[in-house]
Amino acid sequence: MWAHNRPHASGHQMHFDSDDEGRGGVRNPIISTVLCIAADGGGPSLVTNQRLDSSHLADAGWLAHPKTKRLVAFDGRVLHGVVPGKGFSRQKGGRRVTLMFAFWKNIKVRDEATPGSARP
Repeated sequence: MWAHNRPHASGHQMHFDSDDEGRGGVRNPIISTVLCIAADGGGPSLVTNQRLDSSHLADAGWLAHPKTKRLVAFDGRVLHGVVPGKGFSRQKGGRRVTLMFAFWKNIKVRDEATPGSARP
């Protein structure tokens, strides 16, 4: 589980979800989700059909515009990100606040002091 609180014009780079930031090999979740907590600004989530092991670039994508209480769930193996908001936000200082959950078949909790995911 992790959260983002981003200004309207901020997106999030396209990426593949992976246990421990991909260190030691990429291990994707079964399902990744994005729950929109506040939608006063920000652009849509973009989910593609491209997987890391694909021999071609994505040829399809889906946009999920921010809406409070909207839950987007998708295959945890696909490339996804957030498109920056366009123009002015609906509210001055508007932000896109989201909470993300990933569901894993197996995940190892790590006690190391280094930063990364899967830490207690």
